[in-house]
Amino acid sequence: MSILIVEDNKTSAQILEFSLKKYNYEILAVGNGREALDTLKKEPGIRVVISDIMMPDMDGIELLTKMRETPDLKAIPVIMCTTMADSETVQKVIGLGCTDFVVKPIDPKIVARKIAKLTDDKTAVLEDKKSIMNQFGLDDETYRSSISNFRTFLDDLLPRMEKQLAAGSSPLQNNEAHVLFEQASNLGAKRVLNIFTKYGLLDENEPGGHNRENPGHGRLIRELQLLQRTLTDVNPSKAGSAESKTADGGVSSGIKKNGPGEISPKPDGKPPSDANEKNPEKKSEAAPATTSASG
Repeated sequence: MSILIVEDNKTSAQILEFSLKKYNYEILAVGNGREALDTLKKEPGIRVVISDIMMPDMDGIELLTKMRETPDLKAIPVIMCTTMADSETVQKVIGLGCTDFVVKPIDPKIVARKIAKLTDDKTAVLEDKKSIMNQFGLDDETYRSSISNFRTFLDDLLPRMEKQLAAGSSPLQNNEAHVLFEQASNLGAKRVLNIFTKYGLLDENEPGGHNRENPGHGRLIRELQLLQRTLTDVNPSKAGSAESKTADGGVSSGIKKNGPGEISPKPDGKPPSDANEKNPEKKSEAAPATTSASG
């Protein structure tokens, strides 16, 4: 799971980044709102944005406004951090859809607890291979073929979904919602299923059921983008990336930037609690690209 820090003061950004990494959060940091928007569009694994308000080029208020106007970004939680503690500023950012608010100097433990409350879904992006094979009685070849077919389906579906959502239409046409739900169910993509259920997206596929303001549309597209990458990681025909697993063998959603244009998965750590606790032990390591979802 990735956290995006938007802060023009490099020292402040580095202190917060160092502190949050102790909780095994993957951190991306940029210097203004414009860079943040570019990063959000490239990185579907970002779960929370922590932003300063006063910044050059594009400040935190404009960033928040543009995120809430963008269908696939509007549901991402935003925590505002600033020295401006006046009630007028607080009311303004809350009115624009700010999820939470902290005043500098920031206590990283408080920020970490806020992040933990906002990211309570610890479900793996894709259920582990052995569980799915046992559940449906699949052999290895059939499982691999199913993974490949689902990836091909998403490669075709996602561009059309993004185009439809940008046009203000239902991103899933005709029976696509039911086909997607069934395929996600068959391969254990439980986070996709949870979004369908939480936001009633299957009901929206019925005549007259579409609500363009439903934040579930953007959440679903970002989750499918993450799933698309995960399916590439576990598909032996796709080389050049390694997968990461949760403690129970599922594939995690964390992503780590290694350099320009490069990403590799990283396991999520335990979310911090109010009580002092040790950092969770890292239980997985990068596996060769030819391995399966279960390792």
